[in-house]
Amino acid sequence: MEFITNLYQHNPIVAIVLGLIIIVAIVSIVRGLLKLALTLAIVAIIAVVFFGVNPQQILNTGKEVTQEATNYYKSSLKPIVDKELGSATYTEQKDGSYVVKTASLSIKGKKNDGTVTIAYKDKSTTVNASLLGENFKKFVESHTQQ
Repeated sequence: MEFITNLYQHNPIVAIVLGLIIIVAIVSIVRGLLKLALTLAIVAIIAVVFFGVNPQQILNTGKEVTQEATNYYKSSLKPIVDKELGSATYTEQKDGSYVVKTASLSIKGKKNDGTVTIAYKDKSTTVNASLLGENFKKFVESHTQQ
C-alpha cells in the first residue's frame, strides 16, 4: 500500500491517468447496466401497453424462470452428486474451505456457508448447497468432524 501512495505522490501524472482509467471503466459498466435495465423496462412497458399483459404476469414469469432453473439443478446435479459421492475425495484447506472432487465434478465450499461452487468441465456456477441434497451435506459433515 505504501508503494502505491509513494507512486502517486512522486508521479502525479501516473495518478491522474490511472484515476481516469478507473473512472472510465466504472462509467462504462454503469452505462451498460443502465442500458440493460432500460431495455428490459421498455420491453415490459410494451408488453403491458400493447399486448395487454398483466404486470403481475411479468413478475410471475420471472419467478417461474427462477423455479425452473432450480428444478433443473435438482434433477440434473443431485443424481450425479449422489452417484459419485461414494468415490469422492474431500480436501480441507487451512482457511476452512473444502473441495470435494468426484469423477466429473469439483465442488468448492466453505464451512457454515450456504453456497458452493460447482465446476463441471470448463464451466462453474455457484448454487445453494441445499440443492445438492442431504447425502452431500452428510458427506461434508462426516469429513469436517475428523
